Amino acid sequence: MRIVAILALALASCASTPRAPASSCMQQTVDSLDLASLSAERRHCLASGTIVLRCGSASAWVAGYGKEVGDLFGPGNFQQMDLRANAAGRRCAASAVSEADLPACCADAGF
Repeated sequence: MRIVAILALALASCASTPRAPASSCMQQTVDSLDLASLSAERRHCLASGTIVLRCGSASAWVAGYGKEVGDLFGPGNFQQMDLRANAAGRRCAASAVSEADLPACCADAGF
């Protein structure tokens, strides 16, 4: 059932993003961020928040859960804390005026 929900959200985010298909927008967003020197949780918070602002909340949800599901069944390392950091990033984006607000909000959330 979760797979169906993930696919539905992915399709919905593609339809609601006029700039670029959701997967392209998500990848371009992550590629544009300088996150290498940050902790994994902070990277997740900032990436999720930025994806919300640039691509939409459904895209951020799909990117965050998609990455962790890939880690769970692939060579990555599934981390429950990454999911919490993703959720914090989405919440930060909901109250952000601009992307510049995200770092402080993520820090306030513990990421």
